[in-house]
Amino acid sequence: MWPSTQKAQFRRRRAKISPLSVSSSSSISGSNQRRSPGVHSVSFNALGIDVRVRVDDPSLLPDLRGLTASYPHAGSESFSLRFDIESEPPLLWCDEQLAARCASRLDLVPLFEWNLYRQLAQRSARGWLVHAAALASERGAVLLVGPSGCGKSTLSLALTTRGMSYITDDCTLVDDEGLVVGVRRPIGFDAGGLRQPIPTGFTSRSYTVRLPDGSVTHPQQIHPPRTKLCERAPLSVIVTLRHTPDEEPGWRRLSAGEALCALWPQTMRLDQAALDGTIELIARYPAFAVTTRDIEGACVMLENLTGSQIG
Repeated sequence: MWPSTQKAQFRRRRAKISPLSVSSSSSISGSNQRRSPGVHSVSFNALGIDVRVRVDDPSLLPDLRGLTASYPHAGSESFSLRFDIESEPPLLWCDEQLAARCASRLDLVPLFEWNLYRQLAQRSARGWLVHAAALASERGAVLLVGPSGCGKSTLSLALTTRGMSYITDDCTLVDDEGLVVGVRRPIGFDAGGLRQPIPTGFTSRSYTVRLPDGSVTHPQQIHPPRTKLCERAPLSVIVTLRHTPDEEPGWRRLSAGEALCALWPQTMRLDQAALDGTIELIARYPAFAVTTRDIEGACVMLENLTGSQIG
């Protein structure tokens, strides 16, 4: 498990499923025997780990492919992480071990993503794993850090359309050398949350999610074109985001102590190595607090901070 209640809440938010709809393998009753593996498969690379997902129900493939289409391709057929999804009964397997059972087959793909993040937190390379968006320009990677709802996805889409390259809008790993890689899921918006036309060259896919009350919603997943994607880039600047229509927009440089207080709550792997790495990164790279009121103003502020020509 990820080592904090806050991260458990984050995982439930990302999966957008009720914790009551999921049982851990230790509490599942009945047979834990695998059925024949699914014949439909999707493979990709996440944070340097080759992943394969097999499903037995082709109707789950659109959601699964919509979630993973922007990920880098797997580098080989020797997968380090293997998932199997069975629709009847709804079960998720990870590396031949029963990971969870859920109440509805609609929960299977969100539950897979929840477990994927959990496994990546445990298996990915040493470094600072943080809930943040990351985009790249000719000057390096800009890290956009902040809680859900602060505008990371909206700003990621805007900056990508204005010339920056997309790394991730959700989960970023910064290694000991300051190299930034990300879990390259599509830019995600809640249903009705995208209030602008889909940019030319970008594609949109829906994603079926069953909410805790049993109702169904369809968040949008926006995939940038391949020419707008970036696999890794050296870190240039760290930005903590705060979006509010009621305050004057602006930015200021953070002291080392302020930066640590702002960044540590968004850290997804809480251990001594992560703390040491975060402190070292704060000492090496500038960190700024940015308050935004609108997207255009936020893009201009980030252009000024990074010295990059965005758009």
